Amino acid sequence: ACTTPALGTWAGRTVSRAACSSGALGRTGCVRALATKPPDNGDAEEQSRPTPEPEYGLGPPEGLLRNVGQVIFMDKPAAGSLALIGLAIGDPYLAGLGFAGGATATVTARAVGFDEEATDNGLMGYNGVLVGCAFSQFLAVSPPVALAATVAGAAATAPLAAVLKPLCGKVPQWTLAFNAATLSALLYTRPFADSVPGPPASIDSNYELLNAVLDTPFVGISQIFVVDNVVSGNVIALGLLVQQPSWA
Repeated sequence: ACTTPALGTWAGRTVSRAACSSGALGRTGCVRALATKPPDNGDAEEQSRPTPEPEYGLGPPEGLLRNVGQVIFMDKPAAGSLALIGLAIGDPYLAGLGFAGGATATVTARAVGFDEEATDNGLMGYNGVLVGCAFSQFLAVSPPVALAATVAGAAATAPLAAVLKPLCGKVPQWTLAFNAATLSALLYTRPFADSVPGPPASIDSNYELLNAVLDTPFVGISQIFVVDNVVSGNVIALGLLVQQPSWA
């Protein structure tokens, strides 16, 4: 065994011809030693490579703009910025809480370790944007309390979205996480419990009728974010044009 050259060093073992012929290893032991597959250097390098640490915090600023745009399927940061500007024109308070809600959902998704690409594309934050928009309108509380409620509700939407996604199968979960978080709060606060219906709308001239017809599509766009403002709708529609001209 000392003078006979080794047959190989596969799997860290040295097997000599003498050891095999003398029966020191036995037939089975010799065959196993020689037949052992050598280690794959690629696998070894892969195992030795450190696992990348998850990223925490807000992430790239483009992702925060995508949070707003993804409410209506816009993933371009420029389109999301136009949507945010439109909200600020119609209701600055709503725009602030909506942005805060999206940022909170993003931070939560990163802290929990959800898919970073989806998070950076705004897919884990748009529900949080809608929570902030809704709470700005339906929670009759002071701004600090509304902000705290927005942070709590938006933080819940990220894990809710992750849980609902596989339950929905091939159908996207859309805004189910927003509905679950927001309706839970509204059922408790009951903002419409003492509300009184207002007078019916009236149109007194053909000019007002024409304005209503022309304004309605853009007000409808802004109302997706709970904003009743025709200028906001026009700016958001401009974002749709930037995202995809055919959408506008």
